[in-house]
This record gives sequence, C-alpha cells and structure tokens, in this order.
Amino acid sequence: MFVYKENANPNGGRVLREFTITDSTELTVGEAVKLTSGLLVVAGTGGALLGILVGFKKADGGLITDNGAGGDFAGTYTTPASNTVVGVVDVSPDSIYTVTADATLGTTTGLL
Repeated sequence: MFVYKENANPNGGRVLREFTITDSTELTVGEAVKLTSGLLVVAGTGGALLGILVGFKKADGGLITDNGAGGDFAGTYTTPASNTVVGVVDVSPDSIYTVTADATLGTTTGLL
C-alpha cells in the first residue's frame, strides 16, 4: 500500500478527484488505481496509472461507515452490483508516496 509523505512542490498540495468505482469490485485505501471505461479499478501491473486511492464517499456526499459486504469499514470497500460509491483519488504529479517492499530488496536480476 502506498502511504502519502509530502508534496514535491513546496507551495502545492494534493489534488483530489472523485471517480465512480466499477460495480462488484473491492478497493483499498492506498492502492494505485486507473480508469477503465470511465470507472475506477485497481491499476495492476503495466498500463496507465491515474493515482492513489485516498478514500471513499457515497454519491450523496455521505461518509462510508461499512465495508460494503456487511462488516465494519477498515479501509477496504466492496462495491455492490449497482454501485454509486465514489473513490477519492490523489491525481497530483507532485505527491510523494512510500510503499513497503513485497519481496527482498536487491534480489531481482536482469535490471539495470
């Protein structure tokens, strides 16, 4: 998961935009996301990156209080088949994030 640290522009800040999340999907705060057919999905490997998911809101502007699957909200939301929940995405090119390594560092071969 990506964790926001700072902005590279000393006079700038995060640029947050809202996008409707695709139906029947699960997203977690801190994931890299992209748009597919105008809807928000996990970015995965390769392809264009939109930004980092920083939160969720209901279409009416209300806060999310559950996880979409009947449990308490803990940073992950599962959208229903007819979704109206939006993801709040940091789209600033100046935002600096950190991420925890998911493998041992320095063990990849064949890279410059």
